[in-house]
Order: sequence, then C-alpha cells, then structure tokens
Amino acid sequence: MHDVQMTIRKTLQLEASPSKVWRALTDYREFGSWFQVKLDGPFALGKLTRGQMTFPGYEHVKWEVTSTEIEFERVFAFEGKADSDSANNEPPTVVTF
Repeated sequence: MHDVQMTIRKTLQLEASPSKVWRALTDYREFGSWFQVKLDGPFALGKLTRGQMTFPGYEHVKWEVTSTEIEFERVFAFEGKADSDSANNEPPTVVTF
C-alpha cells in the first residue's frame, strides 16, 4: 500500500476585515457556529481541541483536532479527523486557513 496525498484549495474573497475573519476562525465558539461543531474549549498551538458535531444527521460524530500553526491574522492550521467508524483508518486531515 502506498500513501496518497490529496490537496484541495479554495480561494474566497471575503468582504470582512482580517480581524473579523481571524476571530470567526480562531474563537472556538464562532468556529463552532460556522462549522456546526460544539467545541469543549479554545484552540491552542500544539493542543488537542475536542467537540461534537451539531450538523443534522452527524450529531453522533466526535471532532478532535490539534492546532499545528497559529500566526495572528495570517495562518491558522489544524489536523485531525472525525471519530466515526468510516474515518478511523484514514489519515488525519490537515486544514489551513
């Protein structure tokens, strides 16, 4: 078996200030509202953040990520995966904003 790495890139032009976008992505309550996950606490570099999906039909899915890069108003990145039967053998997903 060989590793396959896929990358998906999407660029959006937002009509919001960098500080407003930064807050929406990195404040765990705002992030949870946008991405429909109830997080147990804030993001911190190198730390695990846990939560529960709230998206209808996915409420049974646990959410766990580790923040891998936090550069104020420039980069926010994490890696992890949903804890569901279909995802347990998959490599972690890396997300970078």
